[in-house]
Formats: sequence, structure tokens, C-alpha cells
Amino acid sequence: MSSTDFLVPLMREPEPCPYLQGEVACMPLYFPRRKLDGAEVDKLWELGYRRAGHFFYQTACAACQACQPIRVPVDRFRASRTQRRVWSRGQREIEMRLDAPRVEADRVALINKHRQIRGLAHDRKDLDDDDYAAFLVHRACLAIEFSYWYRDRLIGIAILDQGETSCSAVYTYFDPDFARYSPGTYSILAQIDYCRRTGAQWLYLGYFIADNPHMRYKTRFRPYQLLIDGTWTDFCTLAPQA
Repeated sequence: MSSTDFLVPLMREPEPCPYLQGEVACMPLYFPRRKLDGAEVDKLWELGYRRAGHFFYQTACAACQACQPIRVPVDRFRASRTQRRVWSRGQREIEMRLDAPRVEADRVALINKHRQIRGLAHDRKDLDDDDYAAFLVHRACLAIEFSYWYRDRLIGIAILDQGETSCSAVYTYFDPDFARYSPGTYSILAQIDYCRRTGAQWLYLGYFIADNPHMRYKTRFRPYQLLIDGTWTDFCTLAPQA
């Protein structure tokens, strides 16, 4: 059996690219035949797969290779001075809770606020409970919800998939009113810290896309590796000092 025979390929037509305006995307979907174990999801992430709900996907765009899978080697990561300040402030003022992903009204309201204010709701349509569940709750592997609280107010959520030797950041959203805490940066630092505490070697951050301003931040977590022509390649081996 090959390394991905536990996935069933599904037909998917090309569509407008969700990352780059004017481009056409081809992202084949794969449905797992069963719940996957840690070693199986480790292999999928190593091959450049991503997950949304029950489905896994890869990019297979004929005319564009802008999407580059990116991962952080946990043991070699060194935070910059700015990241250390973000982490220190968050540790003092933000409470983090770990639980299983779930649908609740506060989560659905917060993701819609995040999408609308940050210009991520391209169809101008809010997610409902079913949409939220299909995107962030339904799954065929172990996933953890990181929730971030300020004085008992929910200000952010991150969903993290956990494998045997690595973790994969699925999605993070937060209340833009609390941007002063750099919640996106704080969340990735929290996930790197979780990887260290659980012995994970890699944290996968999805795709790096140089021409998408929402994706550039990922290269601030250094050193990092990009999957190029099937090979994970080191970039920026020294942490920035700013």
C-alpha cells in the first residue's frame, strides 16, 4: 500500500484562486477512508497536504507555483526580540485554554467578525454553525482547539492538528479589537511552545505566498523550511533581531 492509499481522490473543478487575484486554482480534494493516525498525518504534511474539515488537499495549479508549504523546525526556532515581547505580554495578560474543537455561538460570531474586518469574507457571507463545523470541527485526525481569553472574553481561536512527530496549524482567527497583543504572532508562538512540550519536531504553517500580504508573516518564524520541487529546503537560518 502506498503512503496515501488511505485517501480517496475527489473530482474538483478549477476555481478562482482564493490567495491571488486573477489566478485560477486547482486544489484536488481527498477524503480519508477512516480516521488517520499520527504517522499518517505526519506523512501527509511532509508531502505538502493541508486539511479543511474532513478533507485534505494539495495545490496542483498548472500555471502557478506560488503556494509553497512552509514548516518550522521546532528545536532550532529562535524568537526575535519582537516575538519575545509579544510572548511575554501575552503570557502576562492572556489566558490560553486547550480543548477539542467545537461549535459555539461566541466562536461563530468571532470568526465572522475577523473575516469581515480583515477582508477575508470574499463572498460577503457570514458562516453559520454548519459552515463552522464543516471547516474547523469535523476532522479525521486528532485536533486541538487553542482558545485565548482576556478577562473572560474570548479574543481568539487556533485549531492545531497533532501527529506523531509534528503538528499542523489549520486556522487562526482573532478579535481585531485586540490587535495590540499581536494575537496571530502570539498564537503561533503558543503552538511552537506546545510542540516543544509535546516533543513534536515540526510545526507546519500551511502555505507561504510571497504576493499575498496575509501569508508573508509566516517567514518571520525562523529558521523555516519551504517545500520546493519535493525537497524541504532551509531558509533564513538565523532569527531576525527586530
